[in-house]
Amino acid sequence: MSGAGTFDLDNWASYDGGVVSYSLSVTSGVLTSTQPGGAIY
Repeated sequence: MSGAGTFDLDNWASYDGGVVSYSLSVTSGVLTSTQPGGAIY
């Protein structure tokens, strides 16, 4: 992932037409992700 992209949080959609499918969770104040490497975005 290049890190160069945009995402509309209000509508939960990628502006570049890409598919984004992962889960975020918070445990004891720590944000984690199901994305490879644990990236949160």
